[in-house]
Amino acid sequence: FGIGQILYDRRTGLIAACIVSFCPALLNLTRFYLISTLLIMVVTLTYYLFLKSECFENKKYSLLFGLAYGFGLMVKWTFFLYTLPAILIGLWGKELTFRERAIQGFYYAGLVVSMLILPFLIFIMGEMRWILLVIETILICTLVKFLPTSKLSPQKVINLVVLTCTSVLICFPWYAHNLINISIGMSKSASVVVLQSKAEWATPLWGYYLEIAQKHLGLPLFLLFCSAFIFFIFKKDRFNWLLLGWIVFPVLLFTFVSNKGFRYTAPCLPAMAIVMSVGLTRIQNYNWRRGFYFLTGILAIFSALHS
Repeated sequence: FGIGQILYDRRTGLIAACIVSFCPALLNLTRFYLISTLLIMVVTLTYYLFLKSECFENKKYSLLFGLAYGFGLMVKWTFFLYTLPAILIGLWGKELTFRERAIQGFYYAGLVVSMLILPFLIFIMGEMRWILLVIETILICTLVKFLPTSKLSPQKVINLVVLTCTSVLICFPWYAHNLINISIGMSKSASVVVLQSKAEWATPLWGYYLEIAQKHLGLPLFLLFCSAFIFFIFKKDRFNWLLLGWIVFPVLLFTFVSNKGFRYTAPCLPAMAIVMSVGLTRIQNYNWRRGFYFLTGILAIFSALHS
């Protein structure tokens, strides 16, 4: 509801919340002792807090975003894959020239090295850590000196530092002891060769998650989503890069991962519900719009009962 309200209006958020509540996939996942439902929740919360943070310019919601991100990484390590579009839009969301984006890219790289890579190396190094401490000090001084050149607001940089430190403090103790096991699991599942998986539709393997989307929503709502998505792409008043990245990026990513599953694209459901809601609320004719509201409600109840 909150995401739809911020991006569009209150009615869009309300209808999206109703649609996602009747999604067969979400109803099924809540019946099992799995972390998928919690993952969907924390991904949705993170996107909401990102929008409230105003691309990390708001101090309060940037801190809350950092808290949610840390807890999201504790839920499952794939959490960052679903929220990567929000991070990228938050860092480079404003209209910038190519040169300005490149400068900010180097600046963000320096922040990553100074806040994540070098502290981790200092943590694991022995007697030679003093060399890394000197490099860390020089890098921080350089970042402070070239802040005006990056055209980033001091408040945004401070917010990025605070939310990063908050996230790391939450999840680092666990990841520090399990990073090797996670890396081994990633290397096994992230093969560039797509393996054959079980599918009922006679489609190429790249269409596997289209079939999964149909199972997530049920056939009636899936057809509604396909129609709404076409208008979402080609209508400027409906299109939004954040929603597009939230839906498309995980689907494309997991298409090229050998290990496939029903649950992997479930965190995209809230964004898909918002797209459907946008399609419904932008129908110009009042009678047609009310009729589609009623029809969508009946189809949602039918899909839920037969999930």
